[in-house]
Amino acid sequence: MAHAYPMIAAMFQIEGHATIDCLVDAGGALTNCAAIDEAPKSLGFGAAAVSMASAFHMRPKTVDGVSVAGGDVRIPIRFALPIGSAPESPPALQDPPPPSQQAIDLARRVLVAGDFTGYIRQKYKRLAEIVTSSGSPGVTLETRQRGAAAFQDAATAITTKEFEAAASLLAGYEPEDALTADAAFFESTVGQNYRAKRGKISAAAAKRLKPNQDRFHQAMRCGWSPDKNCLEAPPALTQQPAASANPEQLSLAQAIATADTTAMMGIVGSYEKMIAAVPETRRAALKEAVDAFVLAARVAEADAYADEFTAPELQAILAYKKGPGGRFEFEGATKLNMAFRRLELRFDQMVMADAKRQFCPGDTCSARLAAPVASTTEKEIDVPARSNLIPPFNSR
Repeated sequence: MAHAYPMIAAMFQIEGHATIDCLVDAGGALTNCAAIDEAPKSLGFGAAAVSMASAFHMRPKTVDGVSVAGGDVRIPIRFALPIGSAPESPPALQDPPPPSQQAIDLARRVLVAGDFTGYIRQKYKRLAEIVTSSGSPGVTLETRQRGAAAFQDAATAITTKEFEAAASLLAGYEPEDALTADAAFFESTVGQNYRAKRGKISAAAAKRLKPNQDRFHQAMRCGWSPDKNCLEAPPALTQQPAASANPEQLSLAQAIATADTTAMMGIVGSYEKMIAAVPETRRAALKEAVDAFVLAARVAEADAYADEFTAPELQAILAYKKGPGGRFEFEGATKLNMAFRRLELRFDQMVMADAKRQFCPGDTCSARLAAPVASTTEKEIDVPARSNLIPPFNSR
């Protein structure tokens, strides 16, 4: 039944009631249903209740022991949020000591270069578009536009505060030498180009690596399989850079890919413990599969870099990755991203609460019915809301 919960009401965490009046046919199905009351008004609770009528079955009216059509029934329906559905407050942040003003200034430059403010605005713009386009029956376009405006206004009011909080958080986690390197690199034309193409490079490398990745996962599963013949190392991945890539580009791209995979292996940890856990007779084959996959990953990433950047650009990217900024990108990213996510959740809750206050001034979103309505069912029917309609967003 959760699919019937009006989307705009679920997004604003609003509960509601509705009562429908229906005729019961000879088979016990409900027909000619109409909402005779709903609260709050104009959020689609009445229409949602009517849409659920086909899910109900009643005992039909009988005449001389024979079922006939014509019985009348009134059904009260309560649309309720699951217990604990309100977002929990994120755990208390155990962040580093307050950063210096110089570090905060550097962090601001990094966030500006990464268009952090644009990310915040785009996030809530998407959420407002979801509200506007939500086609719940019984909810007028004016109501949806009012809800979208509430989200936008709440987000606009808090954007500067979230930016400053993010700058302080970044300055506390990232060393000043790394912040200096980040600011200089991402403010440059090459850095901006790198940031814009980073997703494209990852996607291109993943696409090339997919067959090898499948074989690698098969090899991992086979490590514990009783089938002695199932282990087979992934085939080597042949270098296939763009036809325009020259030897210098390819060499630089390979150096970048090697730096990335080496740093990543250091974070994830070596596979030695995992290999040691499989039967001894399988360790050599599994080690071969791991080594082949890592090599294939480097080849795929190198091709992707060589396809997208010139030799001077690759030189600048390699210099960045070998410096303090590039090292922190791998070594400190996990902890920083977790801290950013907690910060973002906290501000998301503030925006949601402010948006609801604007959308529901006073007591306008009260779920109380205007007057008691006589019911011919034994109890009120509860309809739960969908668990989470707010799309998740990455912090950086």
